[in-house]
Parts: sequence; structure tokens; C-alpha cells
Amino acid sequence: MLAIASYNLREYALEALKRLELLEYFDYIVIEITKQRILNFYGSYPIKEDLFIDDNPITISNIKKRFPKILAIIYGLMLKIS
Repeated sequence: MLAIASYNLREYALEALKRLELLEYFDYIVIEITKQRILNFYGSYPIKEDLFIDDNPITISNIKKRFPKILAIIYGLMLKIS
């Protein structure tokens, strides 16, 4: 299973995935403005690969501390869509 979770506005995260031609690769997508659903998702599934996109470095840091195997990208700093 390849999953993506984004604590962000769904429309922006989906647009970024579409422009980068990545959307088709994910089996499960969680794009929520509610952190708890994302944290529940990561704690409940045997994920092998995942990508967390967020524009807040503090949120990225918290996710990486709790789930160190997650690939986390800071939207706007590490990823810019024009």
C-alpha cells in the first residue's frame, strides 16, 4: 500500500499531486484539515511507503518524531508549484 496524508486544504494538495503527476501512484489518500484523522491513519495501517506534505515545519517535525519512516515534504519551502 502506498499512502499519502496531508494536513492541508484538500484542493491544494490534490493539485500539487496532479501537477507532479503523482496522484495515480497512491492507493490511499488522506488530505484533511484535522490532524487526528491523519494520526489515526498512520497508527492503524501497515504502511510501507508514505509521503506527508504540509506547509508548516512544526507539523512536519512532529510527524517525523512520531513516525520517523515517513517521507515529509514542506510545501512552499521544499516543494513549490507554479
